Amino acid sequence: MAVVFGDKTTDDGWLRVTCIQWQMEAHENGYTVKSEDIPEYPTMPRGKAPVQMYHPERNEWRFDEINVPLTKEQILEELVEAVRELTTVLKERK
Repeated sequence: MAVVFGDKTTDDGWLRVTCIQWQMEAHENGYTVKSEDIPEYPTMPRGKAPVQMYHPERNEWRFDEINVPLTKEQILEELVEAVRELTTVLKERK
């Protein structure tokens, strides 16, 4: 068992998960769930991050997508790719 804690974000009962206590059976401010029911985080495209959501009344999970800034490494990768593309275009013009 695990206990899910979160902030209510919508009027229809969804919580934004802020913490999951994996070694706790119950807590008055949390929701007890089966550990095996908690989904893995999905892989997201560059510049996006998953936000884990839980609906305690329906015992349902989902992931919302939010925009996040690129890391320095990701920005550098994009610049390198842009330079490669530009180099290819310039070579084709010769």
